[in-house]
Amino acid sequence: MSARPIRWLVVLLGAALLLGASAARADDRGDDKALFRRGAELWPQYCGGCHKARPGGERSAAEWDTIMLHMRTIANLPADNASAIHAFLRSH
Repeated sequence: MSARPIRWLVVLLGAALLLGASAARADDRGDDKALFRRGAELWPQYCGGCHKARPGGERSAAEWDTIMLHMRTIANLPADNASAIHAFLRSH
């Protein structure tokens, strides 16, 4: 067997892997956008009742990590809602 067919097989497999990885990243971006939108909707509902809704950019990502850990416990936020709010706040 010559090296040429094997080389083409390697090229085709590599291309298939790259296309699969690209599609997975596109799905992740779609999921990230949906999570962001959900967090934007939940932020005033869960946080606005007790706090003046502050822009996410007012704090660093590390500060939001700490705040969300604390507030998830205090406000008894469901995990999926807390994740959405956290994604929204960290994105700023």
